[in-house]
Amino acid sequence: AIRLTTALYYTPSGRSIQAKGIEPDVVVKREKKNSAEGDEKLSLK
Repeated sequence: AIRLTTALYYTPSGRSIQAKGIEPDVVVKREKKNSAEGDEKLSLK
């Protein structure tokens, strides 16, 4: 047997954000320190 699950993403107001994403209300700028050290800390592991 095969089980297939699907999902669509909507905002609370009902607007579809499927494959589009959303824009943040507040943009937070990142401080630039030592770029090599900062990038290492922010990288995915």
